[in-house]
Amino acid sequence: AKQMKRLEFSGKLPKGVKGFHRTTMGQKMTMEDQIIELKMAAKQMKRQAQKCTKQEKAEQIKVKKAIEAGDKERAKIHAENSIRNKNNGLNFLRLSSRMDSIVQRLQTANSIKNMSKSMVSTTKIMQSALASMNAEKISNTMDTFEKQFEELDIQSAVMEDSVKQANANTIKEDQVENLMKQVADEHNLQMEFDMVEAPENKLQVEQKQQVKKNEEKSLEDRLNALQDP
Repeated sequence: AKQMKRLEFSGKLPKGVKGFHRTTMGQKMTMEDQIIELKMAAKQMKRQAQKCTKQEKAEQIKVKKAIEAGDKERAKIHAENSIRNKNNGLNFLRLSSRMDSIVQRLQTANSIKNMSKSMVSTTKIMQSALASMNAEKISNTMDTFEKQFEELDIQSAVMEDSVKQANANTIKEDQVENLMKQVADEHNLQMEFDMVEAPENKLQVEQKQQVKKNEEKSLEDRLNALQDP
C-alpha cells in the first residue's frame, strides 16, 4: 500500500520561500535595500499562503474520497493535513502583514533620515548667507528651513502614529465582526459560529421600549373593550 505522507511544520520556511541577500561585495546593506528585501519577502509570504489554501482544499477532497472508500485512517490523515495547511496559511498571512507594517515604518524613518541630511545641507547654505549678509539669500534659505520643518513635523506625526498602531490593537473586535457579517450578508451566507453582538445605542433601546409600551397599551385597550357590556 502506498504510504501516506503527513505534513510537518518544523518552524522553518518551507520549500519555495527563499531568503533575500542583496548585499554587494564588501558593501553594507542600506535601509533602502532592507525595505526592498522586506517587500519581496512579504509578497513571497502571500504566495505561500495561497499555496497553503490550495493544498488545504486538495486535502479536503482527499478526505471526501477516503470517507467514500470507508478508509477512516486515511481520512484522518488528510483531515489533519488540511487543518495544518490552513494554520500555516494563516501564519504566512500574519507574517506578511507584519512585514508590510514594518516596511511602512522603515520608509517613514528613512524619509526623516533623508530630511535630516537635507537640513544639514541647508544649514551650510545659511552659514554662507550669514557670512555674506545677503538679505535675499538669507530670506530664501529661511523659507527652505520652514518648509523642511513642516515636512519633518508631518513625517514625525506619521511615524509616531504608526508606532502606536503597531504597539496597540487598533482594530477593534466589533469592527472585524461587523465586516464579517457584512460579507456574509452580501453573499447570503449563514455563519456557523457565534458572533458577539454589538451593543445597541441609546436610540435603538428607546425605540424598542416604545414599541413594547405601544403593544402593551394596545392589548390593554382590547381587554377593556371585551369587558365593556
